Amino acid sequence: MMHHLVDQGLLDLDGPVANYWPEFAQAGKETLPVRYLLSHQAGLPAISEPLPRGSAFHWEVMTDALSKQEPWWEPGTKHGYHDSGRERQRQRPRGRAAIHPLARGGELDGVRVLSPEAIERATVEQATGPDEVMGLNLRPALGFVLTSPDAQLGPNPRAFGHSGAGGSLGFADSDAKVGFGYAMNRMIQDNTLTDPRWPPLINAVYTSL
Repeated sequence: MMHHLVDQGLLDLDGPVANYWPEFAQAGKETLPVRYLLSHQAGLPAISEPLPRGSAFHWEVMTDALSKQEPWWEPGTKHGYHDSGRERQRQRPRGRAAIHPLARGGELDGVRVLSPEAIERATVEQATGPDEVMGLNLRPALGFVLTSPDAQLGPNPRAFGHSGAGGSLGFADSDAKVGFGYAMNRMIQDNTLTDPRWPPLINAVYTSL
C-alpha cells in the first residue's frame, strides 16, 4: 500500500514520518524518514513503557505509545524486526492473492497493482547482516526481505517476500514469474525464518515450471 501511495505521488519515502503523522515527532524522531519504517531501521522494535494486556489490538493505544517511544538505536545504523507496529487483521482471499502481481511486474490479468518502478524501488537492499531483534542474517528491502542466508526464498537471488510467525511464507520471483504463498495449520516456532516444510514445497513449484 505504501508503494502504491508513492506511485500516486502521495508519499515520499525520504520525507519525515512526522509529515504524515505529526505526533510521531517526539523523542528524537523528528526527521526520521519513512523508508526506515519499511526497512526496519527506525529502531522501534518494541515499546519500553508497560502497556495493559491486549494493547496490541488497540490502534490508539499502540500509535500513542509508538509516537512517544525513543528509538532503541540510532535510526539508520542497524536493522531489527519492528514487531510492535503490526496491525492485526483478518486475511481475506484477495489479500492472500496479492503477491501474484508482484511476481509479474505488478500486473495480473490486465490489472496493474504497482508500477515496475515501484517493484524495483521496493526490492533494493537497504541493510544487511544480523537483525538486532532476531539475530538472523537478513537483507531487508523496503517492506520485504530479500532472499538471505537465514531466509531462503527459492533458487533465484532476486526473490523477495516475507515470512510469518510459525512458518507462513509469501514471496515473489520476478525472474521466474512465480508467486508463492504458504499458510500452515500447525505452527512451528523456533529461532529461524526457515521452516522445514518450505523446501519440498518450493522445490515442487520450481520443478513444475
